Amino acid sequence: GLGKTIEAGLILRELLLRQKVQRMVVACPPSIVLQWRDELERRFGLTFVVYDREYVLARRRERGYGINPWTTHSRFIISHALLRDEDYAAPLRDWLRDFSPGAILILDEAHNAAPASASKYAIDSQFTRIVRDLARRFEHRLFLSATPHNGHSNSFSTLLELLDPYRFT
Repeated sequence: GLGKTIEAGLILRELLLRQKVQRMVVACPPSIVLQWRDELERRFGLTFVVYDREYVLARRRERGYGINPWTTHSRFIISHALLRDEDYAAPLRDWLRDFSPGAILILDEAHNAAPASASKYAIDSQFTRIVRDLARRFEHRLFLSATPHNGHSNSFSTLLELLDPYRFT
């Protein structure tokens, strides 16, 4: 649809040309992981590894169980579902440490990270907490969404805070 992948690819190419990024992580819904990989490869010549169970198992078979699979490549695509799983998020945090200069997080369907509720106030979901913890470790963040926020002002402000915690609180 709306060209979010193309916009992200253009931004990535520019950051690469300016030597501003070395590590790249795209997080998206499981149903479009392969679409992201194929589009970035076909349109921009950027190869990304799909970080999934098979990738982790293959790296551990090759290099031993103690290997952090995140250290084996610099460009990854991971599904939101696996990002919620501590078995996949913990090694990512180890790879990034407290802060990783030159790292970018591209969060597709970013509205999924916004707090949500049917009640008067939106509350943080598990995904919100994970994105909050991970996003601060990336120097660069790009959030993509074609879905309007849910109408809760604190939900929208949380998305802005995840993007830039110093400017938005």
